[in-house]
Amino acid sequence: MGALGGHMSHVYENMYMKFSELLNLFDAVSSGEIEVTEKVDGQNLYFRYDAERGIPTFARNDGHANIGGLTREEMKADFVRKGAGDPSYAGVIKTFDDGMDAIQKAMAAIGPVVLSKIFYRRDLYVNSEVMSGDNRNIVVYNGDFIVMHGLDLVGTPALDDVDAGVTDAEARRAFKTLNNAISVEEVKIAKENWEVVGPRIVDLQNLTDTDFMDRLEAAIAGALEGTGLGLQNTFKDFVAFHLSKVIQETFVVQPSQEVFDMILTLVTETGAEKKQRIQSGRKIDLRTLKALHGNSGDYAALKNVASSTNAKVILGIILEPFAQMTVQFSSEVLSGAQSYFMKDTERSRATLSKMTEMAIDRIPARVKSLITMGQADPRAAAEAASIQKRFEKNMARMKSLSSISTGIEGVVFEYPPMSRRFYKFTGGFAPANQLLGLLGWDEKAEIMAAAQS
Repeated sequence: MGALGGHMSHVYENMYMKFSELLNLFDAVSSGEIEVTEKVDGQNLYFRYDAERGIPTFARNDGHANIGGLTREEMKADFVRKGAGDPSYAGVIKTFDDGMDAIQKAMAAIGPVVLSKIFYRRDLYVNSEVMSGDNRNIVVYNGDFIVMHGLDLVGTPALDDVDAGVTDAEARRAFKTLNNAISVEEVKIAKENWEVVGPRIVDLQNLTDTDFMDRLEAAIAGALEGTGLGLQNTFKDFVAFHLSKVIQETFVVQPSQEVFDMILTLVTETGAEKKQRIQSGRKIDLRTLKALHGNSGDYAALKNVASSTNAKVILGIILEPFAQMTVQFSSEVLSGAQSYFMKDTERSRATLSKMTEMAIDRIPARVKSLITMGQADPRAAAEAASIQKRFEKNMARMKSLSSISTGIEGVVFEYPPMSRRFYKFTGGFAPANQLLGLLGWDEKAEIMAAAQS
């Protein structure tokens, strides 16, 4: 998604989720208890209605949002500036400009009275994605779409729980009004092949009467074996256990509980939590850790964990069993899911599977070529090592092409309902997309043409 839309979480990225809650979440999705919507492979664009000027304005980053958004002309000029000197950027500019035109027509069809009631706050934006069938995406859509996900507050100071609950309820009602209004005016707002729509619900198969949940519980028990942890423990407990083992093996002098807790915080905190911690004046850096720990022999080890990049690498390594587990079990949940945005979802699945198979055949040869080049160019050797590492990681997650069980990118859902905490299930698409990403766009286009034929 990118831009203001940020990162949609995988279930194992919530450090405070208990393993019992993970089971409940999978059960709710696999039984149809909670609603899921189609995850789409588009470009993020926020928009709002500016009542004072009587026009929609757009945002792609905090800077845009904090000044009330840019007009269509200003946003296009911003794209032109960013794409200066890059001929391939012309398609991106056209896609966004056509998308903004479709949004303008949608807003005009609804009218200022209704729009002023929907966008009752200056900081309230529609979180949407621009999807064009002309874009070079792994997922090919049958047309051009603006997909609205919901109304978000952008650039607003953190609200307390009461205000956040009230604002959330109001925003949900306002978005429902907007979605209904656009559905009514759909004929009037059509521009060539563009369609403005709200979230599209996906019907998943019901796995209640299968052994799905029993196998998932057994897989979780296998991941927890030897840790002393159970279903009432959290992902953070799991990370703490394995982080403690790593520290025991790498530190000369074992750190105090205070230092360990600081290291655990660096490894597990989200970007938002880090920002809040810094704003509160709680500092955790190499100097702080050295002063508290004291042993100079552990300087290199402390330096490694104090690096934000290394901390997240450590987190990824520890959570990898659950990353692999999520791919496999979510692929079962998604099996056969149909897309609103594709003419033939099964054909899309078959094409993605064939493309991935071709990429798997080609990547080892590319690594070998880079290794040969690396004898004279250290950068080629480093690239070869990086590609090989990512290749092995995503092959372990995908396991087999059968995990590509649908042509859609995945689904998004809110759990628990009304919690404003959203997760994604992407099944085999995620590792397939990563494997294809190890090839250049030209080579991907070549194998896509071959796979489609």
